[in-house]
Amino acid sequence: VLMSGRRYEGTPGEADFALMDFDRYATRIQVKEGDEPAVTQKSTSTLGLIEAPTRTNLAELLWRIGMPVSALLLALLAIPMSFSNPRAGRSMNLLFALLTYMVYSNLLSVSQARVAQGKLAFSTGWWLVHGVMLLVLLVLFAQRMSLFRIPWRK
Repeated sequence: VLMSGRRYEGTPGEADFALMDFDRYATRIQVKEGDEPAVTQKSTSTLGLIEAPTRTNLAELLWRIGMPVSALLLALLAIPMSFSNPRAGRSMNLLFALLTYMVYSNLLSVSQARVAQGKLAFSTGWWLVHGVMLLVLLVLFAQRMSLFRIPWRK
């Protein structure tokens, strides 16, 4: 419903048009009933994924488990990587962090795809990538605490 207005009817650029002033102008808009959205793995609840353990559902479950775990591991990984020698540049740690994130994210995607294809068991896929990242994290913490030296790092 529009109140106190003016309506122009005609072709833009032409001098032939009609002008109508109104105090109240109402029009009915037809509402089209939409179809129910298609149910996909992304829209299924986590409990629904667990109850119907198909390969694609397990792959989605792997992704849902992997995101919080990877966020925690990457946050912990920032601790040993944040140290920089004042006499050395800071860009190497930043490049290593960026490379680590990219590889980690891609390995999560690859493991999800492998579980969806049936080439990797869910029981192996959900911990394999995180286990490798946890191992890298432990090596960096041990190196930072000077328990041993990594040969290529000074």
